[in-house]
Amino acid sequence: MAKRSKRKRQSDETRLAQSPTQQVPPVLREEVINELPEKVDAELDAPSRTPPRWASRTLLLLAILIAWGAGAGLRNEWVRNADKPEHADYKWKDGYLLTTHDSFFYASVIEQGTAAQPDQLVQHADIYHQGLLTLLGAALVKIGVSLPMLTTWMPILIAPLIVVPVILIGRLYGSTLWGFCAGLLAVGATSYFSRTTPGYFDTDMFAVTWPAMALYFLLRAHREESRAWLLAGALMLMFYPFVYGSGASVVIAVGLCFIGYRLLLLVLDQLHQRKKLPWGPEVDHEFTWDAILLVALGGLFCIWTPGSLLFQAPWKILIGLMLIVGALWLMWQRKHSPFQSEKINRAIRGAAVFFVLLMLYLGGPWHVVKQTLGYLPGVQAKLEAWSGPKPAANPNAESLPELKFQQVKETIVEVKATPFFAAKDNPRETNVAKRVSGSDLGFALAVFGLALLIILHPEFLIGAPILGIGIYLAHIAGHRFTIHAVPLAALGATYIPLGLLELTRRFSPDKPKAMLGSLPFFEFSKKHQGWFTAWLVAGLLTVPLAYGLIRPNYDHALLLSRGRPPVLRAPEVAQLAELRKISKPGDYVLTWWDYGSAVWLYSGRNVLTSPYNQSNDNYIIA
Repeated sequence: MAKRSKRKRQSDETRLAQSPTQQVPPVLREEVINELPEKVDAELDAPSRTPPRWASRTLLLLAILIAWGAGAGLRNEWVRNADKPEHADYKWKDGYLLTTHDSFFYASVIEQGTAAQPDQLVQHADIYHQGLLTLLGAALVKIGVSLPMLTTWMPILIAPLIVVPVILIGRLYGSTLWGFCAGLLAVGATSYFSRTTPGYFDTDMFAVTWPAMALYFLLRAHREESRAWLLAGALMLMFYPFVYGSGASVVIAVGLCFIGYRLLLLVLDQLHQRKKLPWGPEVDHEFTWDAILLVALGGLFCIWTPGSLLFQAPWKILIGLMLIVGALWLMWQRKHSPFQSEKINRAIRGAAVFFVLLMLYLGGPWHVVKQTLGYLPGVQAKLEAWSGPKPAANPNAESLPELKFQQVKETIVEVKATPFFAAKDNPRETNVAKRVSGSDLGFALAVFGLALLIILHPEFLIGAPILGIGIYLAHIAGHRFTIHAVPLAALGATYIPLGLLELTRRFSPDKPKAMLGSLPFFEFSKKHQGWFTAWLVAGLLTVPLAYGLIRPNYDHALLLSRGRPPVLRAPEVAQLAELRKISKPGDYVLTWWDYGSAVWLYSGRNVLTSPYNQSNDNYIIA
């Protein structure tokens, strides 16, 4: 289709150049000849296509609601367990307590941001600093939602939304059933569930769903060469750091992969046109450069969308939005001013190159490397050792044992190197395979399915940075990163039956144009009965495969829901509340950094160190 439109434009320009006195009629005649049958066909097919379309959308909505409900119900098991009489200390003042240290920080930010008379807290953040999580939380508190209810129920209701992009990606590639099975696997996956339980009030409930949704928009934009979906994807990339403060590196990496993939297709198409390749992809060159420009703008301005920066300098984001609007106006102008199309195309190509280079300069690879090194304390220590000469030792001084201080992040279990698979001598040790897919076998199937998916649909390489963060970075820098790989791993593991069928179709001499893609559902079943039966069998095989993959994850989720206690129980919280009574605003409490934000929340007093402030003051406390 893309090449046909290009040839059409070239023939138009040729006729216009040859007959300047009759510029308008030839174009009008061609449009009438080419477009009238399509309009008639569309009108004739409309009654027969409308019911299946509504049925498909209803099925999609039903699949999303069921998968979301399964995820919410699984998380609600923690609340049911906390309501048991033997767990009365899970509550404080009729509210449920928090289940991770970072939640104390976010909850205290919301409490101080909505209080009529906030405490005099030093080195504390405002509600804008953490972006969506604290702003949304503060808005809900101001309309009457209690803070304990917020911290308990927001993960229950928000975290299962991960099923939306997963199911939509499955539907985009021809199978709502596949997306549904993958969604059920993702919403209960070991790592994702463990970081989104009730009381785990953290950005993790948004950090995976948002880029997965951006990936869906980019994949759909690529497949349909649609600028509307492309705009949605670019905006999702731009505002991801507003949702997850450390997300700029993810955005830039995904954006570069998308740009690189579209450029690769463009190069292959050019080589094919010059007869240097026997085949080539059908790619719209105009769309490619439009896509590069919009994605580059999204990647460039994401640097200024973290909450702390967005509200300090909103004019920077307004400039980015205005540039996107300007780019869209150019695309619209090109469509309605064919005589200026070449000039506009040159402007778009020049702007695309400029903003890609600017994105690389301001926040590209260096930003990614810097953030990655932040989670590699061993590498950081070596860099600090190489950064300058050590002071010479005094030869006359008495020999004393040297003090050695441990990096703060070396004390955190979740940022230590994690093996890929379970060790035979320690099978219960945390490993990447179990946290991503629930078991070693599930992870192996996920890798195989992803390889099959990329072979059949190479555009999934756009999501390679997400997989790299969730698998390799998790291996070298800690299992906290495994949640990023969950959506794609779930899609890969459940894709195998349909993927093998699609691989067979591609090599079959007697094959339909596409599986259920070239004809409506019932018409396909009549015209290609054998392939339709094979498609049904592959779909049915997906269900038991998905069940086998889901079961260990759900068993772990139930065990965690019934066994995870709050970080601080009611008697300990009562002691922190007593500190508020016996002290005055502005006083300091000395505590290990893990508990600094808990003091902020329950005592309203200052601390030297906290999860938000990990400075050299940690050595003083140690």
